[in-house]
Amino acid sequence: TRLHAVEKQLVGTSLDAAAIAAAGRLAAEVVRPAGSYHADPVYKRELVETLTALALAAARERTR
Repeated sequence: TRLHAVEKQLVGTSLDAAAIAAAGRLAAEVVRPAGSYHADPVYKRELVETLTALALAAARERTR
């Protein structure tokens, strides 16, 4: 799922730790996951924040 608000926020940044953390927080705010037997929406939003930050950090490392 593309999160256009997160993409827009990252444009022009140096993808430093602060930008990555802010992108993770915004991603968690933007998504609206449904609850399920496996996880409630709060947990899923926390997971989105963490995975977004990890993915961006990995992408930054691949460019070095």
